[in-house]
Amino acid sequence: MIKFFSKSYFSRYAWLLALVVLCWLPQFIHPGNVTGYQSFIFSGIQSALNQVPYISVILTFLVYVFSIFFINVISIEHHISGKVNTLPILMYILYTATSSMFFVSNSFIWIGLILLFMLRYCFSLYQSESSIKNAFNAGFLLGVASYFYPPLVYLFLLIWLALMLHRVNTWRAYVSSLLGLLAPLAFLLIWFFLTDQFISSTTALLSELVPVFILKVDASWPELVVFTLMILLGVIFSVQLSSSLSEKSINLRRNLFITLLFFYILIAIIIFYNKMTLAWMLPGIPLAIITAHQLVLVKKPKWINIFLILVVLFVIGNHLMMLLNVN
Repeated sequence: MIKFFSKSYFSRYAWLLALVVLCWLPQFIHPGNVTGYQSFIFSGIQSALNQVPYISVILTFLVYVFSIFFINVISIEHHISGKVNTLPILMYILYTATSSMFFVSNSFIWIGLILLFMLRYCFSLYQSESSIKNAFNAGFLLGVASYFYPPLVYLFLLIWLALMLHRVNTWRAYVSSLLGLLAPLAFLLIWFFLTDQFISSTTALLSELVPVFILKVDASWPELVVFTLMILLGVIFSVQLSSSLSEKSINLRRNLFITLLFFYILIAIIIFYNKMTLAWMLPGIPLAIITAHQLVLVKKPKWINIFLILVVLFVIGNHLMMLLNVN
């Protein structure tokens, strides 16, 4: 399987798209309500999309499909997974499809796409001629993502760490990233003021940044077991990557380290702010990139191949069983 998806022929993309369609079949046939963290922006969107369930499923599906191909573009563009590779797509699907509750119309799929764009700008901060613009764009996208999940504002630390890693020494880049983050939040505060809810809504928004030590697990035990094994695989590869970073070229080493930091910060956010199990979708982004990079380096991938094949079969069977259970 690893060798098969280490190529980027059309047939690989067709197989991966077919896998995604199979996983989304239950939603296509029996669309459910849009789910997500009850933020100020999401509540209004949720109400509107629930009126047109089929449209909301199709829109979310298209966002997801774009995301899986975009993560592949980012990996290839920054030489993380080689010039021709579809492993990032496969791994992202497996990290997010092991739990059936992830494959519904939910705001964390939208957030994932926004964070992918943010990560791409973080990878490009080494370009000195556009580092200020890239820093602003990364901050702005993070501000937009925090509309849907406020604790993500703490990812701002990743942007500044990325600036340091890429040795961007101009203070303008740091300030521009902060201004980018604050711009969407400023629009939200202005809206609160114009609608006479500034104090109450601002207080409620700030309360969302207070840690909540509540671990929510809504998945069934087979899904939980498989998802945990996938996370463990990613963690093992992240540890291996950490020990071999010094062997990489400078820009690749920096971007891989940024990916590792992205994973660690996301895990910290979820542990301290796990108000929705759906938030566990987000670490699938850095884990897919890390795992795809490491898989091509594995010399004897027999057991990993067997494990990944079993996960694919489980994913397909689990989602089709959902369809049978509904009927």
